[in-house]
Amino acid sequence: MLRKLTIELDKVVIGSDLNAAKFAYENKAFFIRNSGPSIFVFDCFQDSVSFAGVEYHSKIEYWDHLVWDLAMRGFCPLGGLARSIRLDEDSLTVATKNERAVKVNFNKCYVFDLANTSHFPFEGCEVVEQLRVFDWFWVKGMSRHQEKILHDTDGQFIKTIHFFVEDKTTGIATESVIPCEEIEAFNRSSTYARLKAEHMIKEAGLKSVYKTLKLDFFKRETLPIKKTNYKEHDGLIFMGENL
Repeated sequence: MLRKLTIELDKVVIGSDLNAAKFAYENKAFFIRNSGPSIFVFDCFQDSVSFAGVEYHSKIEYWDHLVWDLAMRGFCPLGGLARSIRLDEDSLTVATKNERAVKVNFNKCYVFDLANTSHFPFEGCEVVEQLRVFDWFWVKGMSRHQEKILHDTDGQFIKTIHFFVEDKTTGIATESVIPCEEIEAFNRSSTYARLKAEHMIKEAGLKSVYKTLKLDFFKRETLPIKKTNYKEHDGLIFMGENL
């Protein structure tokens, strides 16, 4: 049975992404995370970003530092991810990972992401029509090279290949943008991704002349691409992607 607790907060930010964490940090607002960040591990800034004397190119590393700093200053009152967040008139009921129900009274609530939320007056403010899709493969039969990334400007399916090495084993992560209604189609599958990735590696001259090129699929990840509309309702503000 969930244990009940009531807390009083001034400004609350609900979200999970970089915009939400940055807004909470800059406005000294309490940060409630409602999902994991929609940041791909290889996402980088075009120019480095400075925070607390550290220069960051990696978006996920910058996000980690922001959230850590918020937590150290007491602006993450519920700790980790919330299981669910429900609006009850002028307060929030948050179910936490450790089986606790927390009532949160607030003056202002800024919402960046509607994942795992209910009863908020923001129907239609967040629409997902496309997905960023990442297919991961271990690779054998590539030549030694210094490439970190390959691009294909001809389309949205396998538009980028990211190279990485883990425990002395070479791998790639392919990146595509796929409409939600096409995600189950064969020509958007991990099998098709493997075929196109093999072609791109060969065309780039990265295949070993001595070995057969082989890609072994091991996982697929997706991140939503959202269209959002700003909306205010009493003390609630839906920010979405409009920061």
